[in-house]
Amino acid sequence: MKKIGIITSGYLPVPASKGGAVETLDEYLLKQNENEGNFEFVIFSAFDNRAKAESAKYPKSRFVFVKNSSFIDRLDKTIFLLAKKLFKNKQSSSFRYIIKRIHFIREVGRQLNGMDLDYLLFENNATLFSALRYRDNFKKYSGKYGLHLHNVIKNSFGNDKYIMNVNRVIGVSQYINSTLKLKYPAIGDSRFKVLRNSVDSTMFLQMEGSSKFSEFRENLELRAVILFSYSREEFPRKKVCWKQLKLLI
Repeated sequence: MKKIGIITSGYLPVPASKGGAVETLDEYLLKQNENEGNFEFVIFSAFDNRAKAESAKYPKSRFVFVKNSSFIDRLDKTIFLLAKKLFKNKQSSSFRYIIKRIHFIREVGRQLNGMDLDYLLFENNATLFSALRYRDNFKKYSGKYGLHLHNVIKNSFGNDKYIMNVNRVIGVSQYINSTLKLKYPAIGDSRFKVLRNSVDSTMFLQMEGSSKFSEFRENLELRAVILFSYSREEFPRKKVCWKQLKLLI
C-alpha cells in the first residue's frame, strides 16, 4: 500500500475542525479512503485539540500535528497588526500567519527527512515547497511529489526550482492550471490534470418543478443562480453584470 504524505496549509487543521475550503476537501479524501482503503495517508497539519480528537475517525490515515508556542501566536498577531497599519488594503492578510507557517514548514521538512513516503502532495501554497530545502529532501523525493492547485500562485517565495520539478499538478480548473503554465512553461502540458470540485446536483434539484421552487424564485426576482464562482477572472467581465447579482447565504 502506497504511503502518501499530504502537506496542508500549516495554519488551518485537518480534519477541518475550523473550516477551510481546501481542508474540507482533504477531509473528504480521508473519508473516501476509509471506505476504499487504497492508500495510507500521512497528514501534516497544524495542531488543534478538536482536530486531533476527530482524527480518530480515520484509522487508515496517520496524522502529524505540528504545535506552535504561545510566543509564535503573539508574534504573528503583532506582525499582522503592524501590517494592517502599513497596508491599507487586502495585502495585510498575507501577513496573518507568517511565523506559524515558517515553524510548520521547518518541522514538516524535518519529519519528511526521517520518513520514507512514496509520494508527497503539497496543498495549494508555494511556501510549502520550502520543506524540500531541508537536508536532502529534494533529492529524496525528486519525481515523487505534486501540487494540488486551487488558486493563482503569485509569489514562489524562492521555490521556483521545486515548483518546476513537480511531476503532477492537479488543478481545480483549466483556467487555474493555465496560470501556472504561463508562469512555468517548463513544467509541460503532460503534467497538468484537472480535478474539479464536485457538486451533488441532486441536492439542488429537489425543489425544481414544485410550487415552492417557483415561489422562491419569484420572491427573490431570480432569473439565474450562480452557485459558486471560483474566480471572476474566469468570466468575461463585459458580458456579466455583477451589480445585478444577488448574494444568497
